[in-house]
Amino acid sequence: MMERVRAITRRNRGMSLGRMLSELRAFTNGWAAYFWRAHTPSVFQSLDWWIRRRLRCFQWKQWKRSRTRAKQLVKAGAGPWLAYGVAYQRKWTLAYRRHSGHDQRPHQCNAQIAGPCQPA
Repeated sequence: MMERVRAITRRNRGMSLGRMLSELRAFTNGWAAYFWRAHTPSVFQSLDWWIRRRLRCFQWKQWKRSRTRAKQLVKAGAGPWLAYGVAYQRKWTLAYRRHSGHDQRPHQCNAQIAGPCQPA
């Protein structure tokens, strides 16, 4: 499943977000219809988080210039200070996650691993 979603959400496919979403929707609806009886909401939440992250990366790649990124973030509802600060930083993902709280995915940690938790 993840390989197919990776193929659909590749950032260099040269298609619009709407077209990608329709292709992704067709695949995920079929997959969810097949596995809905499994009653594993954590798996579906994890996949939802991962797919949304892939879509955010795709959208960020399409907004090539920093000015476009900032304007689109403000248009989406982010504050101007956050939007321009994130858009003009080179390492935007770390700043965006740190300031906006968008990395709210539950982490699965192994007690034997030393260091910070790694997302599964």
